[in-house]
Amino acid sequence: MQMMTYMRYHRRVIYPGVNVMKTSVVVVASCLTLLSLTANAQFLKSKEAQDYRHHGMEFIGDNLKRMGHMVKGEQPYDKEAFIKYANLLKTLAPLPFEAFYKGTEGGDAKDEVFSDPEGFNKAKDKMLVAVDRLAAEAPSGDMKKIKVAFGGVGQSCKACHDNYRKDD
Repeated sequence: MQMMTYMRYHRRVIYPGVNVMKTSVVVVASCLTLLSLTANAQFLKSKEAQDYRHHGMEFIGDNLKRMGHMVKGEQPYDKEAFIKYANLLKTLAPLPFEAFYKGTEGGDAKDEVFSDPEGFNKAKDKMLVAVDRLAAEAPSGDMKKIKVAFGGVGQSCKACHDNYRKDD
């Protein structure tokens, strides 16, 4: 109760007419946006970028597996969970690509990632479009459309791996 009184006082007396919570959210969001614009600067060593890519792709793969169990009927379809996974996938999908740039060669990436950046970027863009489509179809609950969209994501991942990922 004492904290609430302090917050009311703080809001009215110190910052009259300013919603401190909304202002804080805007400041935090702005900082996160600026940090994301400097993502490449965070990798001091090539190995750090390789690890970032690798772990990002693992998160994407794990998320796809959870969705795949529902799409294949191995697990009961849970619409809300599927929507959550699709939105999470949409958030995760672009992240590993921040760490593919000259000077970070190696890891699971073939040399072609860096010698053919145009082709690699086209493959990345196809994957991101497929992920967006899946996220858009998820709320429909129409398993026929969801399966087609999910298949598109899988095909785009496979095509990129075939051309740009080293064999295990």
